[in-house]
Amino acid sequence: MSKYDKLNEFMIEEFLKRTPYKLLAKEGPSGSLKARFKLANGNINFYSNGSITTDGKEASILSERLDYWNEKVTKLKKTIFIVYAFQNIEKKDEVQGLLLEWGFNVEVMEEQAGNGVSLLNKLEKSVAKADYGIVLLSPDIEIEPGKFLPRPNVMMELGLLLGYLKDSEHRISVINYKTDKEDVEIASDILGVAYEEYSPATIATKLMNEVYHLYEFVEEN
Repeated sequence: MSKYDKLNEFMIEEFLKRTPYKLLAKEGPSGSLKARFKLANGNINFYSNGSITTDGKEASILSERLDYWNEKVTKLKKTIFIVYAFQNIEKKDEVQGLLLEWGFNVEVMEEQAGNGVSLLNKLEKSVAKADYGIVLLSPDIEIEPGKFLPRPNVMMELGLLLGYLKDSEHRISVINYKTDKEDVEIASDILGVAYEEYSPATIATKLMNEVYHLYEFVEEN
């Protein structure tokens, strides 16, 4: 097993984008080499078995940076609460899978039997653990032709997140699953909330953009 066991190809590429190490090119795959990240004074090599090596003039410096990233992800104690309508469980599973792969703890309110009081208590306890919120917004209830509202549970959970995370400047991301023919009605000026349109091709990058700050990396100058 690679000593950088918490890092994968996507994470390395995204982390590199946010450092002074200018990514000149990404090469591969070739044989067992899945990807080579070519930098000005060295390379990071990612192999199909998950192992990672460095070479070039600054190989040792790049190794130190990989060590730093891996340690940060290993010790990450951040929890993200996902808000979603229950018919969108596949979308939730996609986002949850990415967040878990990147080292985050994830809390969700699963659909289950129970009286209103116990479910609310469970929801409040789950939300109280959160350092950040991801809201999966979809056109669920049509209020007029082409105009939709999210399901009530989505708005309630969003409200709870806003209350519990009120002291955080960057606290919630809303991923909007609307289409050109469906407009989801929701306030677009809530402070501390970032809005992203859903695209299958870019969901991972957009999600990383929103949660990257939670790693609390100290970037080199």
